[in-house]
Amino acid sequence: MKKNIANFFTIINLFLGVLCIYQCFNSNLISSAFIIIACFIFDGIDGSIARFMKVDSEFGKQLDSFSDFVSFGLAPAFLIFIFFSSQFNNSLSYLFLLIPVFSAIRLARYNINQKHANKFLGLTTPVNALLISSVVLIYYFERNELLRNIIINEYFIIFLVSMSSLMLISNIETFEIRLDKIFVNRRKLFFIFISLSLLYIFSFSGMLMLLLFYVAFSVLKIIN
Repeated sequence: MKKNIANFFTIINLFLGVLCIYQCFNSNLISSAFIIIACFIFDGIDGSIARFMKVDSEFGKQLDSFSDFVSFGLAPAFLIFIFFSSQFNNSLSYLFLLIPVFSAIRLARYNINQKHANKFLGLTTPVNALLISSVVLIYYFERNELLRNIIINEYFIIFLVSMSSLMLISNIETFEIRLDKIFVNRRKLFFIFISLSLLYIFSFSGMLMLLLFYVAFSVLKIIN
């Protein structure tokens, strides 16, 4: 019974990922972007519960991978493809269909190589999905015209999403943030403070900024 508690949250994540894809095809892009954020939250909950209750299982790991592929591989790809195609007349939008491919490679590599404690090899699929959803939310909610015009630019979006997706299969180490260990690392606590400040000041643009800071701090090994 205890094992199924964590799996229950994983299944919710999977269901929301499928719902996100459905909403994309119905052009409900705002809902889709918020659903990805919800997927991110449930993905964190199921992992925390599994560690807290010490109920890690092979079935749970495989279910989590399939769920992540749908919620953070397929769903954000459909979201950014449909958004970009509706806003810009640019055939480069088809590059975004590589997101599920890179996500599948990232997840498969993680499943067979978990030697890096407290860090990940390459950008994680949830972070990449959050970055993509932040672009859509900035388009609809950002009131600062300067920020909005900088970010909602076809070439900036192509560059941003392409680079973040390539980082999924890179060998760059990115740091892990776990609620049960975060208070023993002052640098991670400082990062959380910066993140909350950016979200408070810049809203959805702040979400994109903190994700870029996350990548920069990982690459420069400021936090490990």
